[in-house]
Amino acid sequence: MAGPTAVQCTQQRKLVFLIPLLLLLVCACSGLHETNLESDYQTSSIHPTPAPGDTVSDGRYTSNFSRHHIVNASPGLGHLTLVKRAPPRGYKNLICAGDRYLTAVKAAFEGTTPSKQLDPKELLSNGWTRTTTATENNYAGVEARWKAAFKDLFGQSKGYPPRSEIKPVSLNQDKAYTTVLEKQIDVPTQAYSVGLYYPTRSLMLSISSHSVPMRIQEMHQGITTEDRTKLLPTISTLSDLLWLAWNTVSTSPSSLRYLGRDKIYNEETMAIMEYLFIRDKNGETRNVPWPGLDYRGDSDEGKALLATPNGRATAWLLIDHAQEMKRKGEIGRRDLRVHIFSFLGDFCMLWDLEPQTARQQARDVRGT
Repeated sequence: MAGPTAVQCTQQRKLVFLIPLLLLLVCACSGLHETNLESDYQTSSIHPTPAPGDTVSDGRYTSNFSRHHIVNASPGLGHLTLVKRAPPRGYKNLICAGDRYLTAVKAAFEGTTPSKQLDPKELLSNGWTRTTTATENNYAGVEARWKAAFKDLFGQSKGYPPRSEIKPVSLNQDKAYTTVLEKQIDVPTQAYSVGLYYPTRSLMLSISSHSVPMRIQEMHQGITTEDRTKLLPTISTLSDLLWLAWNTVSTSPSSLRYLGRDKIYNEETMAIMEYLFIRDKNGETRNVPWPGLDYRGDSDEGKALLATPNGRATAWLLIDHAQEMKRKGEIGRRDLRVHIFSFLGDFCMLWDLEPQTARQQARDVRGT
């Protein structure tokens, strides 16, 4: 299915508002309840009402997301068969947003957008505490989910590195810090970023994070976006935290090639990934092991994934730190590619940030 044109990206269509109403009407007429079935699915062989004790998810997801995950329903639901009928709501908007991100990335690598040029020493002055330990669960769980990817990317001989080559970095915003208005805040946000870094593989994995803006939103219910911005420290975005953490473990920061997101729980991101799994993997979502699905960054799917909450950090890392990431011979362009896969229900994403050289550009022009 072709993505939206540039004109379509700037216009609102009345049809967008009519489709959900029509789908709800169809569900109502067939006896299906919207609380059990997302409106952009079609079904066959389903009981209108689940039997007592039946569940519609594997228990890991919130009730809101369980509607997206009915493909894991118990057999008591009547051998439920689901086929994705249409992209999730807002999918075209994400494609448009992803297109804008790619344009910004291109401008950054061409030198028209200055890099932030942050120093890891600034973490402390912004209230961040750095620790370099990881739990056994982090080590073992990540290895189980990503081992196949490492073997495929780096070859059987290198594969997944020994723990001596894995650098865990946790950043916690638990100290007083100075806001963008030069006012000191004595109550830290407790935001955090936990990651495993693989400098010998030019790869970083974001394990879990909770953003500063979100924590401020939770601490100050009803705060406006403008007032929330006033409470931000200078270093507050996940992209900056990932880049600074990478700089503390790598002797060659510009060598960064891969950025992964492990065990994604964000519902918006999961809905997009699940739609693509169902569309391109015959309805399977729970077990789509590496290599899973992969898309060019400039494809509709790649743009949509880049604009999700779990993809934006990749875009902003490239935008804000392009000049620091550029390598010798790079012509100011990045050929992004994204892999998505699921391991026992855990959704994962990996971005390939390959720099394009003049030789590669000439090869692309020749079509070889």
